[in-house]
Amino acid sequence: RKSTQQPYRNVVYFESFILFVVVKCKRTDEEKINLQIYRDKPSQRITQPNDTMPDFLSTLTTDITLTTDTLHTSAVDLISSIHGHQRRAERAIEKKDLQSAVLHGTRERQERLKNGITQIRYKYTFADIVYITDVTSTHEITSWVLPLPLDSVRVSDNDQHQYNAAVSRIAQDPKIITSHSVFVIDCSGSMKSADVEAHRCRADAVSYSVASEFIAKRLHNPSFGVTPYNVVTVIEMREDAQIVFKKEPMSWVFYNKFVQRSKTSKPSSHGSYIPSLDLAMQALKENDHEHLALFLFFLSDGRPSDVWLSKHGDSIYPSVSRQDIYRRASAIGSHFQERLNFGMVGFGRPFDDLSVLNEMANQMTIQGAVGSFHRSDLKKINSLSTSLANMSSTLTKTCTLLTNARVGDSRKERSVTISQFQKHIIIPPNDWDSKTVRQNRLVCSELTRHETGFVWTQRHLLEPKAAGISFSNDPFGKGAERLVYQLREIDANGKIIGTPLVAKDGKYVEDYNQLKDFHYSFCKTQKIAANLAVKFNDRLDQSPQVAKTVPRVKFLDCFVYTFYDQYDEYNYLVEKQLDHNQYRKWNDNQGGIQGQKKVESPYPGMVKEVAPLQMLKDLKLKPIMSDIIEEENSEDEEDDASDDEASRRPEPQPTVTTSNVAPKSELDILNEDVPQAFSHFSHKRSRRRRMVCDLQGVLDTSQKPPMFELTDPVIHYKSSRNRENVYGKTDKGQKGINDFFQTHKCNNLCRALGIFSS
Repeated sequence: RKSTQQPYRNVVYFESFILFVVVKCKRTDEEKINLQIYRDKPSQRITQPNDTMPDFLSTLTTDITLTTDTLHTSAVDLISSIHGHQRRAERAIEKKDLQSAVLHGTRERQERLKNGITQIRYKYTFADIVYITDVTSTHEITSWVLPLPLDSVRVSDNDQHQYNAAVSRIAQDPKIITSHSVFVIDCSGSMKSADVEAHRCRADAVSYSVASEFIAKRLHNPSFGVTPYNVVTVIEMREDAQIVFKKEPMSWVFYNKFVQRSKTSKPSSHGSYIPSLDLAMQALKENDHEHLALFLFFLSDGRPSDVWLSKHGDSIYPSVSRQDIYRRASAIGSHFQERLNFGMVGFGRPFDDLSVLNEMANQMTIQGAVGSFHRSDLKKINSLSTSLANMSSTLTKTCTLLTNARVGDSRKERSVTISQFQKHIIIPPNDWDSKTVRQNRLVCSELTRHETGFVWTQRHLLEPKAAGISFSNDPFGKGAERLVYQLREIDANGKIIGTPLVAKDGKYVEDYNQLKDFHYSFCKTQKIAANLAVKFNDRLDQSPQVAKTVPRVKFLDCFVYTFYDQYDEYNYLVEKQLDHNQYRKWNDNQGGIQGQKKVESPYPGMVKEVAPLQMLKDLKLKPIMSDIIEEENSEDEEDDASDDEASRRPEPQPTVTTSNVAPKSELDILNEDVPQAFSHFSHKRSRRRRMVCDLQGVLDTSQKPPMFELTDPVIHYKSSRNRENVYGKTDKGQKGINDFFQTHKCNNLCRALGIFSS
């Protein structure tokens, strides 16, 4: 329709858009009528070469004047521009979502100045998708899916100080690093492509996956065993390579740094592989040692820009070929061999050429490195994250193996002087050290259950009025793994309050450098043992053959106290102080039983020898019935920390034989029978998959009934997936369980519990 406001000349005024609307009408013959509609408005000039009408106007079959007030979105399909169609296809946005957004979404008016003309646009947000339309809300300009959020987290003062302490220790002694992960991330211009589901561009998808899957997830879940001495280096690959983070301790501080970098770093230029591989080799070699686990992540979306392919094949210009890249990859694999885990991750469209990454992986594998090539699908939200998760799990395994090798080869004991145990302390002695909540940022943490695992939860010190702690500088005891110190809580005036406590710390230098994470496996083991003790006591209470005077079993509550001196961090496991004069072991983690062999206490010279147990006088070593130690066909839990939840499932009933039918009257049960029966019970209760032993502590006869107060247990875990040291270095798995049964002879309490075996 020609404008009525001016005569038709070379310059023709039309509306800012030509609208083609398809109206679908239901008729008896199911015929669909297409109405082609256009409007004009003196807001945009279309210049024609002559005084004729534009050819495309002559093709219109219907001339209808339509105002936006009469346009019903539900009755028409919104017309998309070519740009809008392309963006919808790339980002997997359905056309129907645009209609819903106009009807139900949030609308924002936007103004844009172009060529001196103000253009009105509207932004619709609906179901996590953003649409930009013209002023009539009928012409789509572009659209995108709102990206998954990647925000910084609040870092506590303690997290910050722990990070600072790790940086300081690493600078002083780089050999305390246990793993080094190097990321080479493609930041070339192609990473701006907006074709990734749930992200604005490819670069955002990579940043999100690294931050959430490799950093945040592993920090949040203690079962990954991440410490600040697992460090990360990040290299950004453009035409040149640049290290943006160098040996950053794994921490929430580093997480925030990475997130902020992802928001300021913009893809640009080319992506050259050779400078990046050279820089990665340099980073991996710096302060390398034989017990250091290494990981190389190489993430790119295509072919290297430093290789130019001619029409004649692999000829190159000016001087770089694919073979040069493969030689670099081969050299990295040859230098580090099995200590290096790697992942070559290619992400792109199905037909993108990622053969260079694949061959780089092959070259490293040939040289003995461990890893593979992963192709991630841009259209699947979790594809890249899944690739990173699979690869990072191999890093955890390698780190564990090399750490265990370090322990076996060069475990260095800390140099300490064993002091005399001090009794009846009223005020802190002069040779004790004091730390306060205010000056040393002292905090108390307790391991608590969270979903399927355990997490550290901060709480107040044990005494409500406590403002700090005072402890001996020299240990008074030494066990197989830890040193034991005297510790007391103090009030704001420095006076001792509360009950006597002990602090435990790593005996070896390697354990001392693990900070609070060293205490995690001890606390987890003690928590799970405590849960089994509750079930054990319940069974004793319910059994008519067990007298009320038979001792029960309890494991001490344990906490971790953390404080700082300058930028150095200290962590002590703290629990109730037991009477060292009564402290003894009733069994150990090698099948030893009280009365059969001498055992040692973490309190040297303070173990009382007791007469051999009557039940063990005629002990003869022989294998126990196969139904006790045979493997049961049950699946491992996915999370180690959920092992104590076996009690939620129905307990298998013991086989009833002549030997295990308990008499109706109370049995003659010795105090010394209880610890051995508890170890046996823990095995049965957990469906023959774990056993609590190395039972040590005191028998408190002042309580009614008497109570075995135990600490530092060992759990041997039988894993159908061949996992080792699930409960720490003292976990010997099935071998530890077998050792117990080779020396265990069931007693009357085993009979009363229905677990007796002849």
